[in-house]
Amino acid sequence: MKKAEHKWLYSLMLIVCMLVVVVLIRNAAQGLMIERRKNEAKAVIDLYYDNLYANLENLDMSSNLAYSIDFDDLDELALFEKKANQLIAENEHILSVLYFEGDNVKMALPEDYGSLVGKNIREFSYSYTLAKVVKTKTFEGPEVLPGSDQEGFLCLLPFIDGNEYLGELVVAMDKDYVLDQMRFDLLTDNGYDYELWRVNALGEQKMIISVSDDQLDYSDAVKHEFNLPSSWTLSIIPKEGWLSKQQKLLTDLTCYAGGILIVLVILLTQRSYQLQQELRRIRYSDPDSGLYNLEGFCYFVNQRLKKDKHMTLLYFGLTNYYEIVQNTERTIVLAYLSSIKDSIYQNFPESTLAVRLDQDRFAVAIFVDYDDSLRESIEEFVLQLFWKRRIEGRKIFAEPYCCAVTYPQSGEDAATLLASAESRLKTLHPDKIKD
Repeated sequence: MKKAEHKWLYSLMLIVCMLVVVVLIRNAAQGLMIERRKNEAKAVIDLYYDNLYANLENLDMSSNLAYSIDFDDLDELALFEKKANQLIAENEHILSVLYFEGDNVKMALPEDYGSLVGKNIREFSYSYTLAKVVKTKTFEGPEVLPGSDQEGFLCLLPFIDGNEYLGELVVAMDKDYVLDQMRFDLLTDNGYDYELWRVNALGEQKMIISVSDDQLDYSDAVKHEFNLPSSWTLSIIPKEGWLSKQQKLLTDLTCYAGGILIVLVILLTQRSYQLQQELRRIRYSDPDSGLYNLEGFCYFVNQRLKKDKHMTLLYFGLTNYYEIVQNTERTIVLAYLSSIKDSIYQNFPESTLAVRLDQDRFAVAIFVDYDDSLRESIEEFVLQLFWKRRIEGRKIFAEPYCCAVTYPQSGEDAATLLASAESRLKTLHPDKIKD
């Protein structure tokens, strides 16, 4: 009965886990698809902006018209008047041209706007003053033109001498014509809804210039902000949204298979990791002693040093070891090497790492500071290393000799610490260690 209950509970847990995996897969897949669509939209909006900026530059007639103003004789505006009238006659979309001398309108064309002559800049919208304030060419609108009920965009070119404002030239263009030149069809024909808006000249509120569908929420749209110098923002979003109904259905259906696949991958990955750990253990181990070899020791010690602040490296060798090994059965030698490993973990913390450097030299990395307690443990450990053998009637002892260095005083990594310890050992026991 209990086994049946446990099996049912396990099945329930597995189903819950599978549902969680399914949701995660679906969200991840849809997130990737949305990210890809947004990257595509960013490329589209960047290309569109380049085209928009070029078209706005082509629409600007103020720079060319400014050449007809003689700033050395501002009372003589005949050439300017001629060029302005010619410009208006040749371009139906140009509604008016205003020339401000200082803060007052000196000339207003065509004649329908003649009533504006003499008016102060403060009697106009702030768009006119903005060019004076920022002292650079501005593009504003759409807004109702003064002296008319028509709506238009404004190209405003201020005249600056040093830092002194001399006046400005304002060319007003028909709103519908300018919007047509903005070529929003490049967006709609490619499957995007759009919204172009800007902050008004005073920075108080959002002004929508053109929008393809005013019922849409553009908060999640891809946006491109630019300054003219007022802040303008273009937002675009695919007509079907970032994910179509078909795409959502497809991801919902395939996520179940994906969930199962992920579980299988996790199990296989876990098994593979276990095998890799086992292979790494074999690769990094000395087969006779069971301690690390040099490669494994350096790898694991360096990993530990990334988080441990203190380490003591005990470096020791054994005299007469070669002679004893050559005259002793292998099983006895292996038993002695095994006893060294046992002694290490009996006398030092479990986190200790040990390496067999060659036949008769070893090192132990103890991840504590070198203090009296550790010194006593080392002394007790060294006493356990003595190995007495009788060979051809003679008593021969494998006697330990050792030294200790500390991290980080003697080195920053395993290799440097081992080199420091070996050098110190040669200094302390020159008669016992040989190159």
